[in-house]
Amino acid sequence: MWDIGYQHPRENRSYDRQTRSVNPHKCSSSMKIPSFTGKDEWKVWINRFEIIAERLHWNEEEKLDNLLPKLQGSAGEFVFTQLNHEVLTNYRELVSEINNRFRVIETPRTFAVKFSKRDQKVGETAEEYAAELKRLYDKAHIRRDYRTRQEDLVRRFLDGLRDEEVRSEIEFIKEPEDIDEAVYHVVNYIQTRTRHQFHDDRKRKFVRRTSGS
Repeated sequence: MWDIGYQHPRENRSYDRQTRSVNPHKCSSSMKIPSFTGKDEWKVWINRFEIIAERLHWNEEEKLDNLLPKLQGSAGEFVFTQLNHEVLTNYRELVSEINNRFRVIETPRTFAVKFSKRDQKVGETAEEYAAELKRLYDKAHIRRDYRTRQEDLVRRFLDGLRDEEVRSEIEFIKEPEDIDEAVYHVVNYIQTRTRHQFHDDRKRKFVRRTSGS
């Protein structure tokens, strides 16, 4: 008599592999792709899109189906009013046309302009601000000597600091020789000031409590 509850171990393993396998398209909802409006950097956006498409094993038709709804704003206006049907139905040609329209051509001159106008942003730490200045400067001035590089970085770093009190303290008292030293003094000054403010607040609260009793 056959034991109907018995299954060959090899069949079990095959069944387990099948049940554990995951349809990649079911994962697409967890990998959200923002719309491309033409305001963001196209190179960054399309690289993100391609990586997600590769992870989900999309073919070019599936890429096209997922790309088209994401084109909004000026990007959508360009694609759906200026491109012909043949381009709209071919993923590679469509990406090529969008690339020609929205790519940012960056040269040492453009990086130099960005560097000269780069100030510290709201919520940006001194370390993050300095790192971005270094990136822009090295793309703008590839062959600049070390001394000049440090002088330019320190000058731009201090000029762009949002906190004027910190800027004055570091520029006129500490006089850093390079940007890393400037960052260190900024971080240290802010931490020290925060500690003093904390202790001053505690003292004021203590005085109010004792005077009111």
